[in-house]
Amino acid sequence: MKAILWDGNKQLNGELEIRDSHLQFIFHDFSETDLSLEIPYDAIDHVAYTKVYGIKPKAIAIHSKQGNSNVFVVEDTKSLKEKLETTLLINHSKSKK
Repeated sequence: MKAILWDGNKQLNGELEIRDSHLQFIFHDFSETDLSLEIPYDAIDHVAYTKVYGIKPKAIAIHSKQGNSNVFVVEDTKSLKEKLETTLLINHSKSKK
């Protein structure tokens, strides 16, 4: 899905993909390179809605167990949050086996 990686100042456009073992953000400006952001599911602590410019939740913050967060602005925050939470539950169940 189309997404913007947001750090509060800079915006990086790209595609956010839910993979088997990780979340991957592929930067549009670097689509001809191997540069991408990969967040392993086992490194994610929780997912939450967040505001951008004080506007109602238009973004999802992915908080890592290390205390970092990555904010993605997407069109359908509800759908993304539900998919990620389901994927995290499935991944967590698999890792316990």
